[in-house]
Amino acid sequence: MITRKLPVKLTREEVHHRGKRLATIEAEISDIEFEKKEVNADFKSKLEGRKTEIARLTREINEEAEYRQVQIIEQKDWDTREVLTIRQDTGEVIEARPMTPEERQRPIPFNTPRPADEFVGAVMDEVADQINEGALGPNVKATRKRA
Repeated sequence: MITRKLPVKLTREEVHHRGKRLATIEAEISDIEFEKKEVNADFKSKLEGRKTEIARLTREINEEAEYRQVQIIEQKDWDTREVLTIRQDTGEVIEARPMTPEERQRPIPFNTPRPADEFVGAVMDEVADQINEGALGPNVKATRKRA
């Protein structure tokens, strides 16, 4: 017997079965593509993290240094009218910039008595009283010059 592949009309039931199978396969493909995107995003994230680390390590190797938080101070240089930024760990000046007009204003020193000045003044008053009471003789007098 000889056979040949020829078109055969499908029954309604066969068309319906094939339609359901087609819909199922389409849904499976959609799920697989979504899963693929999630996996690809995860791999992409992992790769980007590694590439970022490679870039950081490459920079540190080339510069033979890494960036860390370092304490600094800003110091005014009145002679050059600059503000110097100085590293506390090495003492190195890392920046020098012109002073702003506000920074060029020098603080005004006020002659306010300090606790030590008051103590010394009180002791001097007491010594002056003793001198005036004749502790060094009748002809020796002390004067107070404090305000």
